[in-house]
Amino acid sequence: MSHELGATLDRVKGYGEALAKEGYVTVCFDFCGGGWGSRSDGELLDMSVLTEKADLEAVLEEVKQWDFVDTDSIYLMGNSQGGLVTALTASEHREEIRAVILIYPAFSIYDDVHGMFDSLDEIPETHSLLGLRLGNRYFVDIWDLEPYERIREYRKDILLIHGDRDSIMPVSYSDKLAGT
Repeated sequence: MSHELGATLDRVKGYGEALAKEGYVTVCFDFCGGGWGSRSDGELLDMSVLTEKADLEAVLEEVKQWDFVDTDSIYLMGNSQGGLVTALTASEHREEIRAVILIYPAFSIYDDVHGMFDSLDEIPETHSLLGLRLGNRYFVDIWDLEPYERIREYRKDILLIHGDRDSIMPVSYSDKLAGT
């Protein structure tokens, strides 16, 4: 279960606890440098969607080694930026991921970054997004990651959850995703 930008595992822990009560093995973790108060190593200024994807891939590899996990039934779930990271990861690990749950996935980040800068050369050492000061790597790493192209590669079940009154992540992005 992958949390939002600037958050910690506490944002998805409730989902994990509810699913665990129903018998599912759940893993909630902090992305390295993913948020203030993170229990993981790393700094927010060094984090990007690709570093978080690498973190999720490391968790996936670890979980596949556990003898009590049915490796034919691995699901990924992510909220907001965690949803984008989940989608990117699932698209590259199609054979390993049975289905995906995306909760208000932040597919808008790609457009947001392209709206802030006209080229990679314009990206400064640090810049703010949603009130967080992020490093150059964050903006550079997302530059070529058009999310709809990536998720098309997944071709398996996706449960998409997004409220129509979301003031941060426009529901139009999920509407587009639903039509993909």
